[in-house]
Amino acid sequence: MTFTSDQSDVTQRVDVTAWLRDGALDLVFEGDLAVSYQLELSGYRVRQVEDKPALALELTYDHATLSVDDAITARLTARYQRPGASGMVLISAAIPPGFDPSSEDLQALVSRGDIAKYTTDGKEVRLYVDRLKQDVPKAFEYHLRARFPVKAIAPASRAYLYYQPEISAESKAVPLIVAARG
Repeated sequence: MTFTSDQSDVTQRVDVTAWLRDGALDLVFEGDLAVSYQLELSGYRVRQVEDKPALALELTYDHATLSVDDAITARLTARYQRPGASGMVLISAAIPPGFDPSSEDLQALVSRGDIAKYTTDGKEVRLYVDRLKQDVPKAFEYHLRARFPVKAIAPASRAYLYYQPEISAESKAVPLIVAARG
């Protein structure tokens, strides 16, 4: 390309796409004109489709059939599936109808540092988790005691990032049967 002194006050835009190769691009200026230049790069990168959600939650019980006054073990497993750590995660673990969670087990989760704190209102237990590491599942176990005979569906539980609630996960509902002692 050639630029002359009568064009010195005119901005020229040059597309160098035709000269691009792997490696470096050398710009060489010849002559006695002072040249100033600015390089601009633009491109398009295909957006990768996420094949797995940012957050996953699974809730299982050690058994689905029991008698009044028996206890079952609930196991919540949460996993953060994005680069880095998650930040604060809130898990709203549903309490099945006719069951009471073990406050001793929940307090033990706090004492061990597994969770920052918990609250409960009779319908759900809320676990406040400081952070989840990328692709490292974190499991929380606690007992639930059956109070009376019931055939119920343990509702789905939900986890979400405290400061980004749109990033969430939900477990599946689980059928439970509590028989009368006989």
